[in-house]
Amino acid sequence: LVKYVLEGHDDLQQFIRSLSEKHHEAFWNIVFGLVGPLLNGPVPIVDTSGLGAQGAVVENAQIHRAPALALHAVASLLAVYADVALLPSVDVESHPLPPSFCETLASVQEMLLTIVDTGTQTLVAHVLEVVASGKFDGREDFFGGILMFLICNCLSSKGGGNDMARLYRLRHLFSELDWEHESIEP
Repeated sequence: LVKYVLEGHDDLQQFIRSLSEKHHEAFWNIVFGLVGPLLNGPVPIVDTSGLGAQGAVVENAQIHRAPALALHAVASLLAVYADVALLPSVDVESHPLPPSFCETLASVQEMLLTIVDTGTQTLVAHVLEVVASGKFDGREDFFGGILMFLICNCLSSKGGGNDMARLYRLRHLFSELDWEHESIEP
């Protein structure tokens, strides 16, 4: 799966388009079953933008390339899915998301700000933005991730007008955040 996604096969989009909606959950269930342990473990550190597919992941002076590439592959798969299966239905009222897709995205969202690879971060942020700006059931679970990512980018030296424009476009999400949620510490 990782090799297939990272090689950028165009037929991946065709494959996702060919899935009926009832098969979306089964697809994401398989994906999460394969990568769930990775997503719920320590964040692999990698910067594939400068190293490409031959990049190495350094964590405690050890090389861990496979987990970082798998994380990048999951982010790529999420992005292709968002573009192919979700974007056409962004304006549909109360469109449900596959639960295993949400579980996968939630796991990746939790590590978003600690992912060193900007390419992987960008892919995840794109998916979060598609979900948060659409009319999907459960989309509110992803508001915090995209807002924190954009705020951090705007405050960093790498932030630019594009991130500020994206944050401005999503500013209405601030009022929709659940400030009473258990994850918000007093």
